[in-house]
Amino acid sequence: ISDLAGNVNQLDSISLLIYRPAPFDIVIDEIMADPAPVVGLPEVEWIEIRNVSPFKINLMGWRLCKPIGRSGPMPNWEMAPDSAVIVCGSGAVAAMKAFGSSFSVTSFPSLINTGDLIYLSAPDGSVVHTVNYTDEWYQNELKRQGGWSLEMIDINNPCEGQVNWVASRSSLGGTPGKINSVDAVNLDMTPPQLLRATLTDSASILLWFNESLDSASAADINKYQISDGIGHPLTVKILPPLMDKALLDLNQSLDTSKIYEVATTGILDCLHNEIGTYRKVLVGVAASEISNELVINEVLFNPKSNGVDFVELVNKSNKVIDLQDVHVAHRDDFGNINDIQPLSTSSYLCFPGDIVVVTENAYIIRTQYLVPEKALMMQVDAMPSFNDDEGDVVLLNQNGALIDELKYTSDWHFKLLDDVEGVSLERVNPNAATQEPSNWHSASATVGYATPGGKNSQAYQADIITGAITVSPKVVSPDNDGKDDFLNIHYQFLEPGNVAAVMIFNQNGAPIRHLKQSYLCGTSGIITWDGLDDRGRKPPSSIYIVYFESFNLKGQKSIFKKAFILK
Repeated sequence: ISDLAGNVNQLDSISLLIYRPAPFDIVIDEIMADPAPVVGLPEVEWIEIRNVSPFKINLMGWRLCKPIGRSGPMPNWEMAPDSAVIVCGSGAVAAMKAFGSSFSVTSFPSLINTGDLIYLSAPDGSVVHTVNYTDEWYQNELKRQGGWSLEMIDINNPCEGQVNWVASRSSLGGTPGKINSVDAVNLDMTPPQLLRATLTDSASILLWFNESLDSASAADINKYQISDGIGHPLTVKILPPLMDKALLDLNQSLDTSKIYEVATTGILDCLHNEIGTYRKVLVGVAASEISNELVINEVLFNPKSNGVDFVELVNKSNKVIDLQDVHVAHRDDFGNINDIQPLSTSSYLCFPGDIVVVTENAYIIRTQYLVPEKALMMQVDAMPSFNDDEGDVVLLNQNGALIDELKYTSDWHFKLLDDVEGVSLERVNPNAATQEPSNWHSASATVGYATPGGKNSQAYQADIITGAITVSPKVVSPDNDGKDDFLNIHYQFLEPGNVAAVMIFNQNGAPIRHLKQSYLCGTSGIITWDGLDDRGRKPPSSIYIVYFESFNLKGQKSIFKKAFILK
């Protein structure tokens, strides 16, 4: 082939047996999974595939596959470079031929409306392209209801998921046989990430990545290192069809009492972006029994408008816990445990100190609260019902035994809060009793009234002896030059439940800015002043005083004053 590279006509005439299709030579670039209600195309399911290679490729013997089941073989059909063909069932081919080149296959795989995994395999069984779509990929609430296809934005970026797919913009609802209506350059410049590790047995580690890998380079054993003297694995296999998991076979079994680190280097995704910051994970043998090692740490049972409930858990032990063995549930009016939901349908390891957020919609939680980027979010099909006034949160192990249980009531919220919608209850001390009302408190205003995946704003801090505030910087210059433009008022309290009034006074004792009134503080936090008075004007350069007055429901009161300079 190299001798004929300069002669395209001769190259095209070479027997197809000479060229073996490589991954991504042909891609699935449009999917009609939900054709009803009809917008403008026939009410049938179909998939469009496109040849993005520079070669003619014959599809004889190729198949559309799902994890369970596959289509019959494709016919003797030669695809020219940059050509597309519509693949459908036998009952749909007559209707689809009006829109472009089409053929049918027997046992055309049924496409699930809400999401499915489908892949294209060559006659030798190798996976050429995989798409694991969901109805969130439409990125349009109306179009996800049906009648519109999903289109790939950039066919030269075949491994990306949601960021490279969107609902068709065609007035017909799709573009079968034509260039996609959303066609554009959408380069993948993001490095792959190593998300987590699990064990398939005591001497085999399964690594989970966030995207498809370059299977050739990722199979190199020298790119993996396991701690505690284990070193490189014996073999590495990149698992189809998504190519986003690596199975490492070790030269010895893991010690059940140890937690190991797996480090990777030089791993490439399918567009050859090299792994960067997120390249190390922990792995260990999970405890065989779970009792009280995992506890309920925060509960949102009265969410914001258009929000969802969440339950946060924390591993307070020194054990590794497999979340596949943990279930969340509630009790009905008769005290029976109902609505049992597994936290994960596959192995998912939780390490000492890990915080786990359980919800039915992680995206909504992230949009409504400040969630750490690497927070461990477990999305279940449907959360158990948690009433707004009172209810039960129940954790069960793999045998159905209780791990932890919380009988909550909205009366546990801070008494001076006017509205508790969207406010979570946080556990103060994970080592104190779950059912002790004083061990729960409303999340503070400082953090937006909930801390899913992060440190509780009302967490017990044994090292704080008395309440205190500090201010920084000592000289504030609000001139928008990016340096010392704001005054930060740092506060700390031993116990939760403090309400504060915060004001700025001038050196004559007159208040110029009322920052906070009846402000529910956490056990620690920061309040920021932008350097302006109550009228939105900058006061004169001078010495000013922060006046911080706090009280709690025990009748305890504290007053703090701190001076600073405004330039």
